[in-house]
Amino acid sequence: MRNKPIQHATILALAGLCGVLFLQTSSRADVVDPGFDLFTFPDTSFDGVVWAGVPLGTYNFGGSIGVQNVGNTDTIVRRLGTSGTGQTVPLQVDALQLVSATPSFGGQYGFITLDPNDTSGGTITCFTATPGTGGTYSAQLHVYYDLHIGSLAGPVYTSGEVTEKGSGDWQHNPPPGSLLIPGVNDELNGTDTSADFWPVPEPSSLALLGIGAVSLLARKWRRLTA
Repeated sequence: MRNKPIQHATILALAGLCGVLFLQTSSRADVVDPGFDLFTFPDTSFDGVVWAGVPLGTYNFGGSIGVQNVGNTDTIVRRLGTSGTGQTVPLQVDALQLVSATPSFGGQYGFITLDPNDTSGGTITCFTATPGTGGTYSAQLHVYYDLHIGSLAGPVYTSGEVTEKGSGDWQHNPPPGSLLIPGVNDELNGTDTSADFWPVPEPSSLALLGIGAVSLLARKWRRLTA
């Protein structure tokens, strides 16, 4: 049975992908080009149910980039404009996959994916604190999701939506060990990393967003099946 969307939830602060932070910015231009952020969800327990990311393995970024190996990435967020000196640009959530670690939903595993009937996204604003190095950013996201039973493509039990804001620091250079894909999150200007964007520390997926969603769904499931 597919229920009506759940009302907006209060969720943890999107580890830096979301928020509003008012800071003075440098007068020198520091560009952040459009690109993608690739995240991995940490194992997280809510109401006795442990949730984890489901690796995408590969993802088709389209255009000349095409299909690329994204390893353990389970969440992909895309910046759709150029920022860096206080410009606000759109965000779009392109992928989100989570799974319950145990069959906690009527003896079946629960899976979270994006609702294909609505576009999940928001905005991000990048501020320059140290030209050529990085600064701070603020963002907000509104995400529509489905809870599937049994598999990622299983029947949809319910749908919902969450909205949250948060903020954090960013830098041009990737943290050690980062998965680098030219044109996706690396050398976005085609030459070097001077227009790249890396949250610091790197957020764990939309962990918060996913966490808020699955926590609500777990409670709703138990209420309806008790």
